[in-house]
Amino acid sequence: MFFIPIGLGQKLFKFPIVTILICLSCIINFSLQVFEVELKATQFSKVESDLSFQRAIGDLYFDYCIEEFDNSKKCNKERTAYFTKEKNTKKDKKSKKDIKLKEAKLLNSIKHRKDIKGKENKKKKREFSFRNIAKVLNFKKRLKDDHENFSHLKSYDNFLVLKNQRLSKLTSIHKTFNHLTLSNINFKSVLNAIFSHANLSHLFANLLGLIVFGIYAEARMGKAHYFLSYLISGTLGIILYVLTSKSMIEGFILGASANVYATMGVFYALFFHHKMKMLFIFFFKNMKVQLPVKSYFILFFVISEFTLLASNSDGVAHGAHAYGFIFGGLYGLVWSRKNKIPRHFLYNEEYKNWTHIKKNGPDDDLVQCEQILKYNSDNFTVKNYILKTVIESYHKNQSILSSESALFKRTFVETIDQLMKKRDVDKVNKLISICPRPILPYPLFQNLTQKELLIIVDKSIDQKYFFMTLLAMNSYMTKYPRSKNVKPMLKTMKSVLHVYKIEENNLKDMVFLESYSKTSIFKLNITNFINEYFNKEGQHGKAK
Repeated sequence: MFFIPIGLGQKLFKFPIVTILICLSCIINFSLQVFEVELKATQFSKVESDLSFQRAIGDLYFDYCIEEFDNSKKCNKERTAYFTKEKNTKKDKKSKKDIKLKEAKLLNSIKHRKDIKGKENKKKKREFSFRNIAKVLNFKKRLKDDHENFSHLKSYDNFLVLKNQRLSKLTSIHKTFNHLTLSNINFKSVLNAIFSHANLSHLFANLLGLIVFGIYAEARMGKAHYFLSYLISGTLGIILYVLTSKSMIEGFILGASANVYATMGVFYALFFHHKMKMLFIFFFKNMKVQLPVKSYFILFFVISEFTLLASNSDGVAHGAHAYGFIFGGLYGLVWSRKNKIPRHFLYNEEYKNWTHIKKNGPDDDLVQCEQILKYNSDNFTVKNYILKTVIESYHKNQSILSSESALFKRTFVETIDQLMKKRDVDKVNKLISICPRPILPYPLFQNLTQKELLIIVDKSIDQKYFFMTLLAMNSYMTKYPRSKNVKPMLKTMKSVLHVYKIEENNLKDMVFLESYSKTSIFKLNITNFINEYFNKEGQHGKAK
């Protein structure tokens, strides 16, 4: 199973021209740099194939081994084995997994080595070999972390001279190809870094991130501010990584990843109170799920980083991703506070249209409300306005137009379903109670699952919302007539009707339910309830 984020999953007011242009720039730049790959590889291979520097490392290791064990014969053998392994690794370009396997085999062979001098010598020799192999690995780590740890060794000066020569050669290559490194931070190298990519998978991942998150950030901020957030936040993230990472002394960084993560940070800040959509794919099945941005977006960020770590991607600059995300989040937070819009609105254009509606009055504003919902189907502010306007219109005229009826029914059902997803029974009951019965949409709760309908029945009974209980039961029996829960539900329904107070308003609700329902079993129970009411009324009249 894997998942793909699909952003907010809403339509856009304007075409995301800046996001598309950035994507095209990345693709064009990647296509042009394909021709430089062989030339770069040749230049770097010349530097890496310099055996004098590898010998200097071997000599440094030899001095380190002597200092630790004081056994020149063994240390010389280990130095030769170490140097040969380094040489073969670069020549054969073996993977990290193969090298680890080779080291494990070497340890195993040392463990079972036969020694003619007896068990005691064999044990000592094996212990020395084990310690030595461990020191080889520790030597590599210490040398990589800080080579000044070995400055007291006699071979260190030669190692340092050759290291500096190697570094100057690498710096020259980086400057030739405008690579962003610690020694080559300038406008060209930064611009090259944020539009270049290492391979097709790197390019595809960044383009996906831009399209999924960038288009909504652009729609919310506008072209200029979005482009500035992309450049400023991403560039700050990538430069901070170069300044703080030791790997950038010799290595270089490229790719729009820091800028893409900056865009994700902007998205997180702008749409913190909204929901994002995720596409979950399991074999041949897929499912779209809405998740809150404020909680699940950080989880998505962490999962994506762990996925990169698990894939043994040594060249991934995780620090640049984190810095970019933080700077992007800060940029988005500052911008959103200066350009506030109500929580349920996604875009500035959407909010402007809404303010015009409120100024013009409720004459032809329902059409404009419908247009707003096309771009933000989760806007509760607009939905509540539609429901309120239509209900008021019905109370005033005792009827509504056919166009209003279609919009009202769709909005009412969607609002009910969204509230029930949150298990907000109180608001659902309030909405149903204020809705005039003749315009109550049929059917309600049809988009909910069997389990969700049963939860509604139980909760509404607990809260004594009996009319809503009966509506939920009707929906359940209509949708799942062969379910094993229908018989127990009919018994519960009789109990609810028995508790239901026989008053004039309740009788009107029962008469409405009788005509409203299309399920014969449900209608029969409602009819019996009404007949029982009239029988009691008749007996009461005779007694008088």
